Amino acid sequence: MNGLELSTLSAACGPRLVPHGLSLRLAGGHVLALVDPNGTGKFTLIRVLSGVMPAPSGEARLDGVDLLRLSAATRAAACYCASDDPFAGGIHGG
Repeated sequence: MNGLELSTLSAACGPRLVPHGLSLRLAGGHVLALVDPNGTGKFTLIRVLSGVMPAPSGEARLDGVDLLRLSAATRAAACYCASDDPFAGGIHGG
C-alpha cells in the first residue's frame, strides 16, 4: 500500500497503553489530523512513529516499509512534529 498503515499498534505511556490497538490506513497524498482530549495518546503515537519511543505491539508501515524495524535515527530524520503553535500569540498586521 502507498501511504501509512497502522495495524493494532499500541504505545506505552507509563503503565497505560495509549493508544491501544490502533488500526488505520491513510493513502498517500492525504492528511490526517489527530484531534482528541489531552492524555489520549496523540503525541505518544507521533513519538512511536518517529522512533523516539518503542511500540510494545502492532505494526506501522509507510509505503510498505516497516517503520518499527528502521533505526530510530532513520525514522527521526524523516519526521517533523511541531510541538508549539506558531500562532498562539495571534497574528498581527504591520
